[in-house]
Amino acid sequence: MKNLGIFVIDMQEDFLNQIREKEKLIWAQKRLLNFAKEKQIPVFILEYQGRGGELIPELKKSVVNGESYTIPKYHCNGFENNLPLTCLLERCRIKNLILTGVFAGACVLETAKGAKKEGITVFTSDMLMNRRYESDTRWYKQHTNYYESLGQLLINISNPNL
Repeated sequence: MKNLGIFVIDMQEDFLNQIREKEKLIWAQKRLLNFAKEKQIPVFILEYQGRGGELIPELKKSVVNGESYTIPKYHCNGFENNLPLTCLLERCRIKNLILTGVFAGACVLETAKGAKKEGITVFTSDMLMNRRYESDTRWYKQHTNYYESLGQLLINISNPNL
């Protein structure tokens, strides 16, 4: 797929300590980041400022030697008042984004909505974000290219016809 990027949203220690099954989430994201490195897909690391810390070391190792950018964010929606992010996406010609992160019903959701407002096509998988409630995925199923399986997402975005 052309013009593809990956957002890693709030994968910071303070936030991860609030969820169950964080090892499963980290495993899926590492798999995605290794795929990104192999396919030369740029990775955009959004870090919530003022709390949370930095990207966890397990994921930092996965973005080494790949094209990656760390962008601070100050709101749940990573696009809100974030001209550096918007300019960087334009410079990289990003039109499609895979979203991954900690809270499916909060910052990942608000950033997905922000991406859609920017005219960006959003992809995600159940395995790439933490859900507190079953209803957290309802919006994604209706408004994004949503996959229950990470493997199916990777197969579909590898399709050269997309």
